[in-house]
Amino acid sequence: MRVRRPLRSSEAISLGAVVVAGAFFFVLLSGHAQGLNGPSYWQWPWLPETPFDAREALALYAPPIVCFVVAQQLARKHRALALGALMACATLLMFAAQEVVTPDATWLERGGQIVDSLGAHSYYDEAQVVAQEPEWLARFPELMPRLRCHAPTKPPAILLLYTWLFRASSPSAQTARFVALALALLASCAVPMIYALARTLRQRPAAAFAAASLFSLVPALGAFWPSFDAVYAVMTCAQVITWHRALVTGHARWAIAFGLLVAIAWFVAYNFLILGAFLLLHALVESWRRRDRRVALPYLRALARPALLAAIVVATIVLFYAGLRALTGFDAIATFRTAIGIQDHLATGLDRPWERTIVYDLTDYALGMAWLPVVPAIVGACDAWRDRRRTFVLAMTCFAQPLIVAAIGIMPTETARTWILMMPFVLVPAGIEIARWRRSSRAVLYALTMLLSIAITRAMLFTAP
Repeated sequence: MRVRRPLRSSEAISLGAVVVAGAFFFVLLSGHAQGLNGPSYWQWPWLPETPFDAREALALYAPPIVCFVVAQQLARKHRALALGALMACATLLMFAAQEVVTPDATWLERGGQIVDSLGAHSYYDEAQVVAQEPEWLARFPELMPRLRCHAPTKPPAILLLYTWLFRASSPSAQTARFVALALALLASCAVPMIYALARTLRQRPAAAFAAASLFSLVPALGAFWPSFDAVYAVMTCAQVITWHRALVTGHARWAIAFGLLVAIAWFVAYNFLILGAFLLLHALVESWRRRDRRVALPYLRALARPALLAAIVVATIVLFYAGLRALTGFDAIATFRTAIGIQDHLATGLDRPWERTIVYDLTDYALGMAWLPVVPAIVGACDAWRDRRRTFVLAMTCFAQPLIVAAIGIMPTETARTWILMMPFVLVPAGIEIARWRRSSRAVLYALTMLLSIAITRAMLFTAP
């Protein structure tokens, strides 16, 4: 006979805060409360209120709910199938979010329209322009000022992918829909990657699965589909996993793999530069754990390994871009300088007070996760500090990443979208905490997170053709 576990104090505090916060934010969303959608200098537009249709809601949300429930039931004995069900849940919630915004078009039609939209996506259209230029990769820095929307401040990897696609299939509505579907499937791959990340960081399977479950519910995936931002979370997990493996094993192959992933990530978007905060802190923590107290200056000696691994990583990145330069003529340094110059020029006319961006960047970041997962992440860290558990150090290292980025103001505004790549740093600590909860408590958190996620995507317009 199973004995029901007593409700721990931290669980009771978290659960109570989750219920109160869930009701609070749901009321604010229903009333389109001013400030909830962002500060005065940047706001997500409110969508017009529509009458509730029970049939529509059932058709849209029953499939992802069923997938999520099935995943929880399969979690203990069939982990791979459970993660697949979570991927299906995340994908279906993406489609449902866009179906609500444009009821007269299917989710796939709207996804294709967004991909083919200059204002929302831009890469698809601009790839058709640069494809006409001879040796455009070699001339990319001089072409960048002529590009529009997001393209002129990014490296050329996404444009290159589209030019390759256009060789197989000319630009059309069908091609754009194929891209939208592919981006949804790639974004859903972040679910198993977050599971793999948590397991790599020495967390129990239950904690890793809880973190993956939370990610499958975050509204940012559906709100910004089809975009590459959701796919960036996959690349974040891959980089942290390989860096951790390199630090733990000391093997050069993991450092080389990490260096290649970093080089490719920087070829896709410069956003990944901000991950340096966590990667550096994690290296310092792992070195401290592996110090040998029997020798003189134990910590300095322990730092020798990550220093050597970092040298291998730098060499790998340099060789990658040197090889790319030799093959295509692409100048990575000139491209980076041009992108920074264009970004500075675009930011000149924007009124974004630094002291205000710190707060609003963090609140918008929390909005992208439906707010609630932040509660168990923080309470669990406090509980770990009180009990002197090792998870406290991991939680603090994770929290430092978005806090440092917010304080520096290096990537402000629209953080519900641009900081998706940092969501694992909140969801992993949250998963560690809720894995210690009773199943009924976890069910309440999951249900409220999904409810708020649906409410957010029905209340605000995040992307449009």
